[in-house]
Amino acid sequence: MKIIDIEMPTDHRIYLMSDFHEGTIFQDAPALTRAIDMVRNDPIGKVAVLGDLCEARAVDHPFYRPQADREIILPSEQYKSVEEKLYPIKDKIICLMEGNHDIGLHRYANFVADLSIRLGVHYGTYTCVLRVNMAGGQGYKVFLTHGRKGISSTCPDPSQRLANMQ
Repeated sequence: MKIIDIEMPTDHRIYLMSDFHEGTIFQDAPALTRAIDMVRNDPIGKVAVLGDLCEARAVDHPFYRPQADREIILPSEQYKSVEEKLYPIKDKIICLMEGNHDIGLHRYANFVADLSIRLGVHYGTYTCVLRVNMAGGQGYKVFLTHGRKGISSTCPDPSQRLANMQ
């Protein structure tokens, strides 16, 4: 699991955003714009983006429905559109993570990792630990995941499981 260390002032706010689903008519584009504007206008705000940036269904996906797509059909075009939306807040993005829709395209490319490079932000994979360090040795950890069902360790040894969490 990736560990991302960041330095933050004591007075800060971290937003969590996910499930943009760019490229489908079911996306709530006005809500996404409001969320991005909220981060942009918050002087102490940063954001972690937790995946499903695009609808990103290949034409052989069982739920692919061309009638539910907007004019942005190709996944590469969907990610380009997301990049344009996130670019104004790129300096406020802590990390970009993958969701199940993004992972479904790994046979073609890792679009989220590529987007992370282009925006100059951390790539958090599907799950990561955000270690927030503040002045005076204070800090905290946040477990981030796009998630599905419960969160649990797959490590069978209880002492190793405990060591992994520290």
